[in-house]
Amino acid sequence: MLRSTTERSPGVLAPAAVAAGGALAAVLLGTAFVTVTPIPGLLSPGDGVRFGLPVAKATLNLAGVATIAFLLTPLLGGPDRWRRCAVLSSALWFVAALVALCLHTAELRPGRTLDLSAVATFATTVTTGQALLGVLACLVLLLACTVLGVRKPGAVPAELRLILAFATLVPLPVTGHSEASAAHGVTTPMLLVHVVAAAGWLGGLFAVLLGLSADRKSIETTLPKFSMIATGALAASAVTGVVLALIQLLNSRFGLAGLVTTQYGQLCLAKAACLGAAACLGAHIRFRLLPAISAGVGSAVARWATAELGLLGFAFGLGTALARTPVGG
Repeated sequence: MLRSTTERSPGVLAPAAVAAGGALAAVLLGTAFVTVTPIPGLLSPGDGVRFGLPVAKATLNLAGVATIAFLLTPLLGGPDRWRRCAVLSSALWFVAALVALCLHTAELRPGRTLDLSAVATFATTVTTGQALLGVLACLVLLLACTVLGVRKPGAVPAELRLILAFATLVPLPVTGHSEASAAHGVTTPMLLVHVVAAAGWLGGLFAVLLGLSADRKSIETTLPKFSMIATGALAASAVTGVVLALIQLLNSRFGLAGLVTTQYGQLCLAKAACLGAAACLGAHIRFRLLPAISAGVGSAVARWATAELGLLGFAFGLGTALARTPVGG
């Protein structure tokens, strides 16, 4: 039986905790799942870097998605106060990127002292470091724009801040598997579409919940808008994700069998299962609850959307672990 919108919704903290908890649990489980074979004669960076770096990158991704949600909420008809939170999430995004840069440097220099000179050298000479440097530069600009947007509303268009947040997602995906692939001319743009679509899906869903927490009646306008965005984001994320995984496996010595015989393939299947389950929850909201909005289903939508958010967060965490997993791993 559908319940009234007068019931208590999960608020803001519960969905945020569910998404963050899911992502962090997934990245830790995914990292532990992958076997690390020591190379004779080479020092290992240690478990602190092995687990700390994926956690830092998962935090970086979550902060980026949260920033997108806070900037998107007013555009979907939600209150302007969430723009203040965008300042905090952008700052967290910056700190996480800086920590990731330091941990990447430590990973490349096991057993040696980490100093500013080493970090600067990594940031200017290694592709991943250059990408993180680009992220940090974008975040300085984004922070300035979000602070200015709070102090002088209208000084920086909300759409421009949102575009800048999405642009900040771009540098990192071009490193890693897509860069190393023989078909990087195809895989790199596809990975960018995959990342942006996934961030739009998760960030948009969180934005809907932010609006719902402030005004339960807002669901009548925000959910139909987001439903269209989510459908496109789901299609783009699913298609690009499948194609990217197939390209990586077909270009390896394992072929399609690697989907079940390698740890990379198994993580791909786990991530696909999470996204498929999230899509089913989204379909339930759209086709079962959306038509009954006028009957008052705000609390029911919030609960189902929070569950979807948790699955997407878990998929994000698996994606972070997957990005560091060798295709033959």
